[in-house]
Amino acid sequence: MSINFNTLNIVFLLLFLVSCSQGSIKIPEKKLVEETSVNEFETSFFSSDVRSILIKDQTLYFTDKETCKLFITDFNLNLLETFGQKGRGPEDFLGPYHISFPKDSLIVFNDFSREFDIINSEREFLSPISLPSKGRYAGNKFFIHDNWLYFSYYTDDSSLGAINTKTGEEKFFGKIISFSNKKQERIRNNWELVKGEKTFFAVLNNLPIIKQYDFDGNLINEYNYKNLRIIKTTLERNKNKQEKLADNAYIKLVRDVYYFEHSLFILYNTREDNGKISSNIILEFKHQKDNNMQPTGYYHLSNQNSISAFAVNRDNIFAFERRKGSLIKYQKK
Repeated sequence: MSINFNTLNIVFLLLFLVSCSQGSIKIPEKKLVEETSVNEFETSFFSSDVRSILIKDQTLYFTDKETCKLFITDFNLNLLETFGQKGRGPEDFLGPYHISFPKDSLIVFNDFSREFDIINSEREFLSPISLPSKGRYAGNKFFIHDNWLYFSYYTDDSSLGAINTKTGEEKFFGKIISFSNKKQERIRNNWELVKGEKTFFAVLNNLPIIKQYDFDGNLINEYNYKNLRIIKTTLERNKNKQEKLADNAYIKLVRDVYYFEHSLFILYNTREDNGKISSNIILEFKHQKDNNMQPTGYYHLSNQNSISAFAVNRDNIFAFERRKGSLIKYQKK
């Protein structure tokens, strides 16, 4: 049965109040069926390691860490352009991760060089941006705002960082989440960042925590979605599994995040009864005028088990299934 999230607002608010009193919040499901997919283009094959998908100007941009290419397609998944090649030179990729768009340019984090490559509209590489020297960046999602590059960056007294791409000025902010020991604290303060309309959101990738900041680094609000019924079982299983791991390991909860038209979307890893991990559920949170986050429902990407990256527009969800090596288009409405 098809579910329209908009028509469920009043009912959801009543259920929300009842569920909160019971310590569990039930949100509506919308099952999506594949509209079309592609796993091989005529001129380029892409493999199973897509880390980032972004939408800009009616086109999809996505990086493949294994083939070290950037792919550009239209919304019907027709290939428009490929860019980049595998290599260790100054204009090569070796492990491209997430991407962002500062106006007409493109920024790609290159894992081999540990730098942010800046590429202009003519596909020319400009001077790269180096990471600060005193902390840890694990290749998480980043964004650009007013010449500032914002990213997750653990130091002894902060969890986020930013670099001015024009002046090189650095700033560090964000309270550290405490864990059982220093090793756990260092590796688990990993945040996926997405830009909103006037603020930005940091989503912790191993616990159900969302933080909202202004662009000066001031915390505006914090939201914990641990009481969502859809995710509670996974959190309990992850906690039991985490207790058995070494200090230098942790269980990743969040796979990818996206922001579109006042909504934050979170793709998370589900731990099944048999211990296996699947990733095919995307939570949606509506950003309210009072800066609270309202969970409005979740999308179930049917017949898929290992979505690694996704992007959202008004009508569609585009996702990459890494085991099948397929880029998939879903109708959202």
